[in-house]
Amino acid sequence: AFVGVINAVDLIDGLDGLAGGVSVIALVSFAFLAYLDGNGAAVALCLALLGALLGFLKYNFFPARVFMGDTGSLGLGFALGFMAIFITQTPGSKISPVVPVLILGLPILDTVWVMSRRIVRRISPFAPDKTHLHHKFLDIGFQHRFTVIFIYGISLFWAIFSVVFHEGREVVLLATYLGV
Repeated sequence: AFVGVINAVDLIDGLDGLAGGVSVIALVSFAFLAYLDGNGAAVALCLALLGALLGFLKYNFFPARVFMGDTGSLGLGFALGFMAIFITQTPGSKISPVVPVLILGLPILDTVWVMSRRIVRRISPFAPDKTHLHHKFLDIGFQHRFTVIFIYGISLFWAIFSVVFHEGREVVLLATYLGV
């Protein structure tokens, strides 16, 4: 799961500002959940990374003047995977492990979908192609900036849903996500 989150963030980094913006939404959600759970260390880590990422995103949004690259997106995925574990697995935590899965659900689902399609077509799941969600939006005619903002909106919807219903039953949260 940890390696999956790392790669999901890396693979969604296909448009200027996309991985950074989705990660900002996730970090704000993680910080709020950690605050509700009384996990001050997690709040501090989220806010520190959030500050650095917002400073970077100013220059990474379309048209980008600075790029994240694989090292940045893999490092960001590592940080988000760590925070997901930290806010759910700390002794006494009341945050369900399903909640970060929903918050990071868009990059995770995009990765699973793309890799599954590649395997079904009998090509390497790691082979590059243009079948990611952001490529599909560009293919149907959406502009770069609108595609990124639209994907931000989807991520924001699931982040808000996850925060509002974080005390809900895990199976209901996951079934709702998969159903939608």
